[in-house]
Amino acid sequence: MYINVSGPFAGVDMGTGSIRYSIAEVNRDGTLNVLFRDSHVHMMGDDLVATGRVSQQKMDALLHWLDSAHDKFEEYGCKGVRFTATEVVRGAENGADMLRQIKDHHGFDVELIDQEKEIQLSALGNLPSLHESKITLYADFGGGSTEIALLNPDGTILRMYGTKIGASQYIPLFEAEEKPKWHKIEAAHAHVLAQFKEAIRALDVPSNVHVVTAGCPYFVLTHIEKILADELPKVDRRPTVASEIEALLRNIYNMGKSGRAVNVAASAQGGTMQAPATMVVDAFVKAVGVQDFVVCSSGVQRGLVISQAIEG
Repeated sequence: MYINVSGPFAGVDMGTGSIRYSIAEVNRDGTLNVLFRDSHVHMMGDDLVATGRVSQQKMDALLHWLDSAHDKFEEYGCKGVRFTATEVVRGAENGADMLRQIKDHHGFDVELIDQEKEIQLSALGNLPSLHESKITLYADFGGGSTEIALLNPDGTILRMYGTKIGASQYIPLFEAEEKPKWHKIEAAHAHVLAQFKEAIRALDVPSNVHVVTAGCPYFVLTHIEKILADELPKVDRRPTVASEIEALLRNIYNMGKSGRAVNVAASAQGGTMQAPATMVVDAFVKAVGVQDFVVCSSGVQRGLVISQAIEG
């Protein structure tokens, strides 16, 4: 990896449940010195599930948050800002208008990237987690989609499989006036498991493959460890075992079935997408049949920063 300019650069990743950015300098070895990071939970995926469109109320809140982001980019003297949008815009009927509003309000040219570009950026940001000599099975879990690929040690894609599996679409299953719809949740888990098994077959995944996950599994793990938000980086690139995810899913199920939580998705387990994300991740690890894997935070922001440093 040749770093042409160290920065600082900003990378903005607009997803289905939240938008995040990092401001960082890039070292010659491709590692980052993160100067500042922030995020905004917008839950636009809820609107997509309900109406197929993102509401103006949520767009107004996003534009307001971007005001402060713009100020930070100037404060840190960013040499470049790369801003991407994924499934939340790809799937919205008013996606083009969303991009226009951001452009008109802040002057940001938002790149609407496809699933292949999304996983390329994520892998670039998490390159140290890939196996140094053999193929890695890499899965990036988002609120609106999951991208799965077999990657060479240098991060290039060998084969890729894009899905529309995202945690946000399953939030309604965990919301109820009295108790969640457990028979529907179990049916959804079986459906997601079948889709992931099809992806694994289509990719022709080798046995004993090195597995790296990014995105939702990272936040699922933070609740297993019960750590604070400002300690989240401690979980990044952490080896874990499939049984931890399964145990958390069982606890979520039992909590809801016992009546201790009217709304499991927004319960003390943490976060609106916590329960559905756990369900999706559990289905994936069962489909792969893996006992241990590496968990990373979303690599897209880091990939956006590094890509600017490479391009100069």
